[in-house]
Amino acid sequence: MTALQNPKSSQEAVEIIINALQSGQKLALQGGGTKEAIGPPMKVSQILSSANLTGITLYEPSELVIAARSGTPLSEIEDILAQHNQRLSFDPPSYQGLLASAGIPTLGAVAACNLSGPRRISHGAARDSLIGMELINGKGDLIKNGGRVMKNVTGYDLTKLICGSWGTLGLLTQLCFKVQPKPETQTTLVFYDLDDHAAVSLMTKALASPFEVTSAAHISPDWSADQKQARTMLRMEGFETSLHYRSAELTAQLQTFGKAECFNEQTSTLLWQSVKGLSDLETQETDLLWKISLKPTNAPIMAAWLRNTYDAKVLLDWSGGLIWAALAISPNTQQDGAAKAIRHRLAQLGGHATLIKAPKNVRETGLSFHPPAQQMSKLIKAVKQSFDPYGIFNPDFMTKKQGE
Repeated sequence: MTALQNPKSSQEAVEIIINALQSGQKLALQGGGTKEAIGPPMKVSQILSSANLTGITLYEPSELVIAARSGTPLSEIEDILAQHNQRLSFDPPSYQGLLASAGIPTLGAVAACNLSGPRRISHGAARDSLIGMELINGKGDLIKNGGRVMKNVTGYDLTKLICGSWGTLGLLTQLCFKVQPKPETQTTLVFYDLDDHAAVSLMTKALASPFEVTSAAHISPDWSADQKQARTMLRMEGFETSLHYRSAELTAQLQTFGKAECFNEQTSTLLWQSVKGLSDLETQETDLLWKISLKPTNAPIMAAWLRNTYDAKVLLDWSGGLIWAALAISPNTQQDGAAKAIRHRLAQLGGHATLIKAPKNVRETGLSFHPPAQQMSKLIKAVKQSFDPYGIFNPDFMTKKQGE
């Protein structure tokens, strides 16, 4: 039986890690537990959770920074920012409904997984907003990096390295993010019935315009059960008077793609919440969900291959730089979730793929995360050796051992 450890302070967490080292035990690191179904199931005797490391430790609205312990619910962060008309710029998503999780999304998981929503294309990823952190490494050392305000951030930028490491390098105990003022309002332009090639062309043209598009996505009819037309969506944010001018000018520039429908703030917010949380899939039977990153210009080629090969449901985000592909379990996918075939195709197009949702037997193959190139693999092993020399954190989570 796996024991759950819930330290209430960084020092308690240090003691648990040192005890695990001394007894030769492995630890699975966990936040709110909402992403437990991602990646291979880990065979460990203990789960080290940050769920009790909660509370906002610093918030300076005038300095545009917020710091909190890693187990602090993401909703708590977003609520206090909203009270001061501010937000996290990278639009962090939650896959709680998609993965049918009973846990609570935490700030630490946002950093550990580098979770970034539709605004990533214009405002950068979570790692670009992370300016400070506190981490316990695999030797039990408490490390602090970065600053509590942007002007004090100096030294090696370990925050960029740790953000997106999925708990394989250490336990995050505290984080500091830069934030931004929330725009006065937003609107979304929607174009209908475009194929993938036309949609990517439209989105890239819109993003290259001077009219400040902050999100761009293309949703095919097969993605949503109640959607009969393809929708290509462009989000714009700012002052209402500015938006009125910008949306009109952009619509005029894109008129060759068809007539655009303009949605108000309330509807626009709902549209992008659906894209961010992939909520259209929550009510459907989806066995496999792939997150695929590649050049936007290659997205239509990859999307067509996914549909023809696996009858996949496809959503393009980040102007086509991100493909969400939902597949059913079939004779072609039941062994490895189509990992080898998808990555072989991506080797020809450039890009990488992560298996976000899959049955346990597929996850046990250890192919959820894209295997790094040989030279990159050496670097990853060196970094892992430096932070976690005894390999006690999330063992074999992102890479399989040779021969398995």
